[in-house]
Amino acid sequence: MKRLLLLVVLSFIPAFAEAQESYNVAATAGQVTRLTKAVTIQNRQTCGASGFPASCTQAQVCTFVNAAGGASCTAAQARAANVRIYPNTLAGREEFVTFALVVPAFQQLVSIAVSTDQQDFCAAFKAAAQGTNNATCATYGLPTVCEICP
Repeated sequence: MKRLLLLVVLSFIPAFAEAQESYNVAATAGQVTRLTKAVTIQNRQTCGASGFPASCTQAQVCTFVNAAGGASCTAAQARAANVRIYPNTLAGREEFVTFALVVPAFQQLVSIAVSTDQQDFCAAFKAAAQGTNNATCATYGLPTVCEICP
């Protein structure tokens, strides 16, 4: 029933963006130094979690965890296996910011938004007239009197 509620709620959510968007963030030299340190720490932790020294390679950790692609795993395959060794380059730091910092925070915000939308939908559903609720239920192929919201 939760899956159905999610589908019903998602069908009422308007599109938040009409197209793909991209953002840039300026960083001072000091911030880049701190970011580089954060990437180094992340890489060291990834290596250590697999029993390798801090200077391990992505090929080593991908092979160790049997990631798709093995020793030749791509960045995406390494991220999927949670063993990405980020290069100490502008591109590596950008990837780290995107996939290690921004994406998890964004996913959490989306989860909160979906939960809020579910709560709002259920409040409106419970407050609506029975005829409106019956029509909503019928729209999703449910029995006329359905229990979408607990």
